Amino acid sequence: MIKYNKYIYKKNEIKDPKLRLLINHHAGGSSTTYFNFCNFFPENWDICFLDLPNRGVEFSEDFVRNRDELQSFIKEYLKDFQDAPLALFGHSLGGYISYEIAQLLSSQNEIPLIWLGISATKAPNLIKKEVTLPEYLNSSELLIKWMKDIGGTPDEFFNSSELMNLFLPIIKNDLTLFHNLNNNPVYFEKLKIPISIFSGKIDLKASPSEMSNWKNFTENKFSQNEYEGGHFYFQGNEKILVDSILNNLNKLSHFH
Repeated sequence: MIKYNKYIYKKNEIKDPKLRLLINHHAGGSSTTYFNFCNFFPENWDICFLDLPNRGVEFSEDFVRNRDELQSFIKEYLKDFQDAPLALFGHSLGGYISYEIAQLLSSQNEIPLIWLGISATKAPNLIKKEVTLPEYLNSSELLIKWMKDIGGTPDEFFNSSELMNLFLPIIKNDLTLFHNLNNNPVYFEKLKIPISIFSGKIDLKASPSEMSNWKNFTENKFSQNEYEGGHFYFQGNEKILVDSILNNLNKLSHFH
């Protein structure tokens, strides 16, 4: 992988890309989960991945735990994205991050944003506000149970105290950001770009019916894509998801 900057990676150096797709990872995850996606996209697309701080080899003090910190982070690391149409895709926490990026870029009107793809993430809660953090963020034992319930984490992780000591603080930090974005909403204008959503049919955290509320967040086209499986429905099945992303993007007038 090649670095754009401290926190954004890409597979290849693309000159004059037809499109740039920025992929945002789930809570506790990183770009490495999504690198295989590159194998299925057109070669003239610039596929890149944003990592939140303090994972991989980059440990820093750039914590991102709330909307203000996230917006500062976005402004710093996405400022050079003006040379190609930009599409956003995010899974779980990455869905919220992609939405926040879309809102920020739409208000600035400097980067040509064309599409938002959101996977396994319920739309932000615009009414109910929960100030206190969920119990599982104050207890490692409850957090581990929560992770096992949601699936997607290999057993090797739970059997290794070294891995848990390393990654549980990162996961807690990411889930704190997730909670703060969901439960401290701000009023945004509806987006003017299409939104496509992607969900597992038996996802206990974001069912297809719950995710359908994203249709109220855009003035443009809305499409819903469902797959067999739970929260991490695409694991081992990346091509089916990428084909759906391609299908949605190829419908846009920008490519004709």
